[in-house]
Amino acid sequence: MMKKRYVIGMFIGSVLFCSCAKDSALGPDVALERDYVLPQGKSPQADGRIVDLYEKYGSYFLYDFTLLDLNWNQVANSTSYKLALGDPAYAGDMLDLLGEVWLQFYPEEFLKKNLPYRVFMADTIYQVLSYMDRPIECAKTGDNSLAFGYMNADTKKKTAAEKLALKNTVQMLFFDLLQVRKAVSIPEEFYKISDYSTKASSDPNDDDYARKRGFVANPQYGNEWCTYVNWQTKTLLQSDDLTYFLASILCRTSTQWASDLTYPLVKEKYDILVNHFKKEYNIDLAKIGNKTY
Repeated sequence: MMKKRYVIGMFIGSVLFCSCAKDSALGPDVALERDYVLPQGKSPQADGRIVDLYEKYGSYFLYDFTLLDLNWNQVANSTSYKLALGDPAYAGDMLDLLGEVWLQFYPEEFLKKNLPYRVFMADTIYQVLSYMDRPIECAKTGDNSLAFGYMNADTKKKTAAEKLALKNTVQMLFFDLLQVRKAVSIPEEFYKISDYSTKASSDPNDDDYARKRGFVANPQYGNEWCTYVNWQTKTLLQSDDLTYFLASILCRTSTQWASDLTYPLVKEKYDILVNHFKKEYNIDLAKIGNKTY
């Protein structure tokens, strides 16, 4: 028995010795190269600002990139994109627009932790579909990137309606990224208020009416998502409830919320989310929703 322990001890010792020998032979640390070289050098008006953004947040704001960059994803993604690169002369205007519709609503410390690694700025982003290539204003192109198709001579001429549409889109996509990356928490109390076991009704006179159950409509299309159960679980999904509730807060003004907030369960869930994000992250969700141009 002692001999067995001795042999085992000698084996472990030799492994440790070899490991140390290998460690000592590794040599000096090698500095890792950046994924992209900044400044990109084609926009005197914006290059300095882009370098500042990288140094402050660790995020690349790019106007010179490839289609492979745009479509790269760490996980499987069924959506692919095409693009038309923008004129770098308008990169500064694009940064101004992104500050106005996106970045201004978040504390510095939150952005340092959670800004996407890559922010693509192009003239046009096209979502590739079977029947057409559809131009889109903003897209979540990877697990840690957002792409914008607004960078051109018209960037400074965007109407109030166009700015509002972009603000609503980027806020929803940004929060989608935050949830995928588990960068923000959601109080369990939010999920305890509504019954997810059966579908709701779109009829205000029905006892199962969506608002009476604490559900709000999909703000992007206005449809009542909760009138159908998930085909796999045969229930309503808590994740869908959170997605559409958050999107509604981010995209709708207090005036637009007034009717829905007369329903007690909706009001309770609204207050839980708004208060939680103010307390935990110093983010005013209602302020984002109330912003118009």
